[in-house]
Amino acid sequence: MERAKYLFIVLFCLSNLVLLGQNNRSIYNAFINGNMKDWKNEIDKLEITTNKSNSYKLELVNHQIGYIGWCIGMEKYEEAKKYLKLSSSHIKELKEKKFKPSYVKSYKGSIDGLKIGINNLYAILLGPGIISKAKSSIKLDNNNPYGYILLGNSKYYMWAMLGGSKDEAVRYYKIAEKIIENGQKTDHNWNYLSLLTMIAHANVEMGNYSEANLYYKKILQIEPNYKWIKEEIYPKFINKHGKK
Repeated sequence: MERAKYLFIVLFCLSNLVLLGQNNRSIYNAFINGNMKDWKNEIDKLEITTNKSNSYKLELVNHQIGYIGWCIGMEKYEEAKKYLKLSSSHIKELKEKKFKPSYVKSYKGSIDGLKIGINNLYAILLGPGIISKAKSSIKLDNNNPYGYILLGNSKYYMWAMLGGSKDEAVRYYKIAEKIIENGQKTDHNWNYLSLLTMIAHANVEMGNYSEANLYYKKILQIEPNYKWIKEEIYPKFINKHGKK
């Protein structure tokens, strides 16, 4: 239950994940095994490294955001705030240096989403800006999948009367999926697995069980040892909906 809560918060608040972080095997192993102690140890080690390059900082923010999502899911709000401060500082520096502005926009949107996860009152202040950052990210680089993911999240969780649409959200997620698969490294990539998990989850929520089943199979084909899906989510899905 706690693992499910953690992952849901991660997917809800960030999901504009950047693949610059794809090659960190320690983070990847922590993700598929649900070992957040190892995740924290790795980002702490990365944080104390001196003379960080811009790409290094962007990767570090990626991993910090994942940890922050877990902290929020576990109601460790002070811990979450600590790492939000660090990640916000890195993003501010990268913005000032005009480094990968499309990606920095989508990261900032993710960070704002995490702030809403800590305090819902931020939704009024930050919510509209998240949508704006997603659209701006796409405009700056329409081959950046993470702007599409952030926009998809906005559509998925927004009230229907305000323009929310789960169908539209999944359409944006799938655009991101194709961009990643056509131009990025997908093996040993926790970000990619997280996106596929979100698509599967969205299809379950909409009652598209055959489509959800296809995505669960795809996830386990890519990573048979993805513990949460293998041991908890997919068995429960099969037990409730059967094999499609």
